[in-house]
Amino acid sequence: MPRTRFERVPLSRGAKDDELKIMLKLIILLVIALYVAPLSLVVLGFGVDEFLFLASLSISSFLAAWLVYATPTVSGNPKSAIDHSDRYVAPRSIIYICMASYIIFKNADIAELIAGLVNGSLPEIMLNRAIQRYSGSTSSLSLGAQLGTMTMFILFTGLGSRVGVGIGRSKRETYFFVMFIIFVFFVESMALARAGIMLALVCFATEAVIRKNTWLQRLTIHRYVKIGALGCIIALGVFMFSAYFRVYQKDNTLEILYEKFALYTIASYDLFFTWLNATSGEPPQAGINTFTFIWKFLGMEVQQGYYSPMQSRFGYGNIYLNLRGLVQDFGIVGAALFFSSAVFTIGLATYNRLGSVRFFILRAFLVILFFPLISPFNFANFAVAFIFSGASLIAFDAMSSARRRSKVLLDRHENALLR
Repeated sequence: MPRTRFERVPLSRGAKDDELKIMLKLIILLVIALYVAPLSLVVLGFGVDEFLFLASLSISSFLAAWLVYATPTVSGNPKSAIDHSDRYVAPRSIIYICMASYIIFKNADIAELIAGLVNGSLPEIMLNRAIQRYSGSTSSLSLGAQLGTMTMFILFTGLGSRVGVGIGRSKRETYFFVMFIIFVFFVESMALARAGIMLALVCFATEAVIRKNTWLQRLTIHRYVKIGALGCIIALGVFMFSAYFRVYQKDNTLEILYEKFALYTIASYDLFFTWLNATSGEPPQAGINTFTFIWKFLGMEVQQGYYSPMQSRFGYGNIYLNLRGLVQDFGIVGAALFFSSAVFTIGLATYNRLGSVRFFILRAFLVILFFPLISPFNFANFAVAFIFSGASLIAFDAMSSARRRSKVLLDRHENALLR
């Protein structure tokens, strides 16, 4: 009989051990690549507290991964991965609705992009926007622009949810979706919305990782490195495209780009340790810096992000990583426990069916881990899109399951009548 999507397939002892070793790489690789390794590169020169933080973060994450495998199953059978590829999938019609909505909401930016490409004034347009932004002369985003950004997050979430079943019904449709993604990158880059583009990619990656759960287990370290390198190239391309047109008229363009690149990469980790070394013991702030949107929703005046720059060994900047928010909210021990909880949750999701609550929690952990610069939930438009898209995917899955159950019951009834 064909295997159902939630059936656990027992593995032999040797196969089980191989799977656990491979899955261990999958769970902790993200923490190593985005947190442990960069922090290890800059920790020299700091004090004991910084070393202890790095050690607690690393040990707690690795211990959580080990606990996933040490915990026996309820039935006592060997653990086997659950295929989530067809769970919580966005219908193709929703993808097209999001694409049309994005064009409508972003019509002003799209018109300006087309005009700039036609008359060759795109570099000047982006430079003027950069000057206005850094001089503080820009007004707040219009409602249409904010709705367009939220639609972009929902669109990328929907596309990511379809990775397991095929983004498009045919190759032609898949290529069409890819071309639209490139079009969105151009529009957002012209608007200097680098953070928005990166968060959209985070939305896509989060859903894709969940749907490709079993496929990712089979990857070797070499394949992980290749995929990671591709992701870095895409991120670098987005950064260079938007950053170059801000400074292309300067005499020292390459030097400025190098400084900007350092500021958004290794300097952020050095700035975090610089801040941690200078800060004194403060009471935990109960999630204000990590889940800012909740406090905003409750009507509280809270600061969104950290804008006071500090001097690091790699330059002057104000990007302190999401780790600063976690430490301010939960303390050093609480931040380490947050990472261990995230790793443990991701591990459990590998071997267990995803209910709606677990699905939401898993997505929240993943988007925070995937975006180390600052907690994505600092941004209200991202938080709204995250909640709305998650609820919609759950609703679509429930309706799809109801249709399948109805069809099964109808088939049984027809078979009974034929007898």
